[in-house]
Amino acid sequence: MLAGLEKRLITALVLGLIVIGITLSGSVLLFSLLLALFISLGAWEWLGLSRVSSRTGKTVFPAAVLLSMLFFYLFHAPVWDNYLTLGGVLVWCLGFVMVITYQLGRPLIPDLPFMRLVIGVIILLPAWINLFVLYNGENGIERVLLFFILIWLVDSSAYFVGSSIGRHQLASKVSPGKSWEGFWGAMVAAILLAFAYSSYAGIYDSDTRIWLVILFMITMVFSVIGDLFISMFKRSVHLKDTSSLLPGHGGVLDRVDSLLAAAPVYVFGFNLLGDRL
Repeated sequence: MLAGLEKRLITALVLGLIVIGITLSGSVLLFSLLLALFISLGAWEWLGLSRVSSRTGKTVFPAAVLLSMLFFYLFHAPVWDNYLTLGGVLVWCLGFVMVITYQLGRPLIPDLPFMRLVIGVIILLPAWINLFVLYNGENGIERVLLFFILIWLVDSSAYFVGSSIGRHQLASKVSPGKSWEGFWGAMVAAILLAFAYSSYAGIYDSDTRIWLVILFMITMVFSVIGDLFISMFKRSVHLKDTSSLLPGHGGVLDRVDSLLAAAPVYVFGFNLLGDRL
């Protein structure tokens, strides 16, 4: 039997190779389908966090999410992209408020399954929409790959630093296993990646470099918010993992939680920086 860490590394390696390979293919259809698969599986897992047990609910909700992605793919209008990106950022600002109130003992999580399903829609779809838009934009393949590297790097840094020297809990009531040491380890990793990418991309203007560092830092913070947000909902229904689909990681939502919140912020930041990058 493989140890927990070995399972985690093997699963991460296999998924990483698949994601990188499809991203590098340059096929918008393949990339969209890959994202749709992850988001649809995440929607299926969200049912457990919403206390939905009926067969109808288990069928209708993932189908509705999948059809929403299909509709956006077929009828994508660039004029709406900036509004949708900003909407995703605002959704996760509210998600941060929910995490804070939960930590303070005043949870804002609704009990009604329907309301939880609504929350599921507005946290799942923005990630797919924003990565789709980013992939279709200027230097889309490079920027999407950079995003994945950033998320994987900060997640891994937080995990290994927190496991090694973590002593001070980041959010004891939301996710007791996460530490401030892990948080700052991830922050350092994000800053180093920003400087590394600046050198690779030939960005020598000091102001642009600073803004890129700030963007990576904020994206990293929102990746933590996404992680804590899903942990908060798992704790509300007494679940350790969202499912057991991914050996060593739990469910798909356990793997992409940080990506959900970080994607709109990352894309919004690149939109603001515009021609500087």
